[in-house]
Amino acid sequence: MRGALVRPSLVSFVKEPIPVRRKVLPLPEGPEKRASLWNIIKDMIGKDLTRISLPVYINEPLSGLQKFAEDLEYAELLHRAAAAPKGSMERMSYVCAYAISPYSSTAKRSKKPFNPLLFETFEFLCPEKGYRLFTEKVCHHPTIVAAYAEGKDWVYTSSGELRSKFWGRSLELQPIGYIRIKFTDGEEFSFNKVVTSINNVIIGKLTVDHHGVMKIQSSEGAWFGKIRFKDTGVLERKPHQVKGHIEDAEGKKVAALRGRWDEAVVMEVEGKEDVTLWEQAPLPEPLNSHGFTQFACQLN
Repeated sequence: MRGALVRPSLVSFVKEPIPVRRKVLPLPEGPEKRASLWNIIKDMIGKDLTRISLPVYINEPLSGLQKFAEDLEYAELLHRAAAAPKGSMERMSYVCAYAISPYSSTAKRSKKPFNPLLFETFEFLCPEKGYRLFTEKVCHHPTIVAAYAEGKDWVYTSSGELRSKFWGRSLELQPIGYIRIKFTDGEEFSFNKVVTSINNVIIGKLTVDHHGVMKIQSSEGAWFGKIRFKDTGVLERKPHQVKGHIEDAEGKKVAALRGRWDEAVVMEVEGKEDVTLWEQAPLPEPLNSHGFTQFACQLN
């Protein structure tokens, strides 16, 4: 049909030569500026921060569109889930691990990405990991980004906004929306993201934490995943903990999930040996000034 959009074959795309990726970031020119967030947003306690202007030097050198690509840093977990039988607990376990994995890239970062322009787009082709991604900013107020990615046996879609509020000592980022993963055999998974907090805004070193409950649902209805990101308190000796479980259709807990969102996730099944579902890739040595993972460096 004349004018029809012809989508290139994913098989031919995966066979393309792997491009040369950036491995390091250049050092900053001159001393890094230190922003006093308290002086900038002290009058915004309890309010939405998306409508105020912030100094450029509190941004990291990535846009909000590029940052979506970090959701697929561990796309191999989706490949493993696709290889597992439809409606199986094995598939659910890998989707649960995948849902946790994107948070690992935030552990050493406290700056915000650049806000993209309305209708700005970003495309990322990744033949070495077997997928391609396209993101677009579709609304300015509130800021809403839509993302689409596809691998050989799965499709990823996401759309939602990020609401931010300042509570005096911390910034709270509340994502609104769901992520959906659909496999070629018809099974579809959906899950929410949890709240992100940037702590010690007034005094001390800025730290990033995630807290809340993530629920993973399957269209087959055979399994249900629930993962709690534990809030790191002042006296907490074990930060970044995640604990959860997988239930069957009758609500019985059949497997436990534990670990850290910046380290690894382990699955425990009674009567069986523990299985490590996911481990974070080694960070660059020495760590670059922005706290980027190796994967984030190549997006810049």
